[in-house]
Amino acid sequence: MWLTDKKKNKNRRVKQNNVDGSRLETNTKRKKTNLVLNILIIIVSLLIIGSVYFVIFATENKGDTPATKTASSVQKKEDAAKKIDK
Repeated sequence: MWLTDKKKNKNRRVKQNNVDGSRLETNTKRKKTNLVLNILIIIVSLLIIGSVYFVIFATENKGDTPATKTASSVQKKEDAAKKIDK
């Protein structure tokens, strides 16, 4: 009887150690994933800030819109030129 109690206690300690080890493993995994996620969040936020800076401050804001030539605008200009010639 005394030997079986000793084996049970030993098995109980082994189970407890496994639980502690798995807690340690999960905690280290959680810390690693938190670190990786925080680094990715910082990188993405820096990219967003950089792109906003580029759009707002780095582009020249002349107020001029680029001239786009469509078929109707070209036709209107030709019609206006014909009316002036007459």
